[in-house]
Amino acid sequence: MAEVMTVSGPIAPESLGLTSMHEHIVYNGRIYRERWMKHLPPEDQLPVKPNDKVTLENIYHHRNDFILSWDAVSMHDEEIMIAEMVDFKASGGSAVADMSVPGLRSDIDAIRRISEKSGVHVVATTGVYSEDSWPDKFKTMSTREYEQYMLGEVRNGIEDTETKAGHLNWFSAGDPPDSDTRHSLLDVDQR
Repeated sequence: MAEVMTVSGPIAPESLGLTSMHEHIVYNGRIYRERWMKHLPPEDQLPVKPNDKVTLENIYHHRNDFILSWDAVSMHDEEIMIAEMVDFKASGGSAVADMSVPGLRSDIDAIRRISEKSGVHVVATTGVYSEDSWPDKFKTMSTREYEQYMLGEVRNGIEDTETKAGHLNWFSAGDPPDSDTRHSLLDVDQR
């Protein structure tokens, strides 16, 4: 029987309901600011300073330039995210695919707690994003080692937890995956 792996365990596919397919619930997106900050004007000309918190008074600036402050690119407040997920559920949502892979993902236990407290199913993702987000250990891995890492997160759990990944993401700003990598991704996906 088919099943979908969520952070709280497997569920039947029909239990997913309305699903948001690309979210980041608790994550560290510092790479976005680091990647683009060289293009920002000098700090004294910015409407929001790098260490400013996101507020109702400055949210307009973040909507146009979300990288202005460190606070805007990292989400770690569980209570705020529980409230966001409860609002999502009240609007008819039932499930979320959390796309925070290693290097962006910051706390899989928090994601599980948010899912359980809000009543929204969350499917965690394994895989890789752009190379500037990779943890150091990924930078020397072979394709086969990536495959084993991803399989470990699918079969055994993420970051020494029992919370298993239910989705696979492979993003590269460079060349498309070679034949070996494509076969490895298919292997992980089918296990």
